[in-house]
Amino acid sequence: VPWGNLDQLEDTPADLWGTGDSSGKGINDRVAETAANRLASSLALIRVNRPVLHVLDGGFNEVKREVRAIFKYRGVTYNLKVTDPIYVASYLSRDDGQYRLGDCYMTVSLAEPFLGFCYKVVAAILEPGGAPEVVR
Repeated sequence: VPWGNLDQLEDTPADLWGTGDSSGKGINDRVAETAANRLASSLALIRVNRPVLHVLDGGFNEVKREVRAIFKYRGVTYNLKVTDPIYVASYLSRDDGQYRLGDCYMTVSLAEPFLGFCYKVVAAILEPGGAPEVVR
């Protein structure tokens, strides 16, 4: 789909499956499994203004690094794990830090239940210029 046509596919939910429930590293990044079971959808394509990708170590004695997206949607801050394989590979090849993107679309999703919660993730990022080059 050309960039100029993505607005026709854009979802505009009031929020991303509720707010106020956060993990240790995230902000508004999870939903109780019991609440998730009552949701009508678990996927949304949203437009995001200038999100930040944060590359950091996994914490809690984890050696695995991760990429997280920090952005506002309808005035609410979210900090969600990025699972888009192209963006994860590209940004994990960089130093730890924060990287600002331009306006983009993100496919956000609820992951499978884990220890009583369904975590919100950024499953795909769509930028006008295409995906970043993966440096190996």
